[in-house]
Amino acid sequence: MKTIAQRVHILHHGHEEPPQHGYHDYNPSWDYELTALPRAEQLDDLKKAIEEADADLLDALKFPGAVVFLAETRSLQANTHGVYADGTSQFPFIGLSMERLHDACEDTGNDFSVQIKATLAHELAHAWLEAQCSDDLSGDTEEQLVEEFAFTWVVHGQVDVSILESAIASPAP
Repeated sequence: MKTIAQRVHILHHGHEEPPQHGYHDYNPSWDYELTALPRAEQLDDLKKAIEEADADLLDALKFPGAVVFLAETRSLQANTHGVYADGTSQFPFIGLSMERLHDACEDTGNDFSVQIKATLAHELAHAWLEAQCSDDLSGDTEEQLVEEFAFTWVVHGQVDVSILESAIASPAP
């Protein structure tokens, strides 16, 4: 499966070759074990979330495209649903654990596509901050900002880049 949305590509076990995009040569299979595509219902939710992220977030964050890769749970840090692959901010690579996303939905009662959307927004916000050279942010501050950004988009339907820009305007001491 080459693309799900116009500018977002998905990688999974059996389809592990990243698209040629001209920004970097990162391949998530260097760092993560990829899983197979999920069952049809989860795949539909994944497609829906990716299409919404493509429509709402990529232009606002000034990304030409992105890659979503499906990672084995054991490849990710404990208690994480997704991961932004550091160093890919010009064309972000976002890893998702479908298993952990599903578990989070069972724990919180959230809709699966909503949980995916929140994770995509969260990880794309990390990419945006990296692209803005905000390396001086503390981990807690960065997490707080990306969580607020994702929440504002998912719950209120607003892509509020000013939340992230506030870190650039006034970096942590």
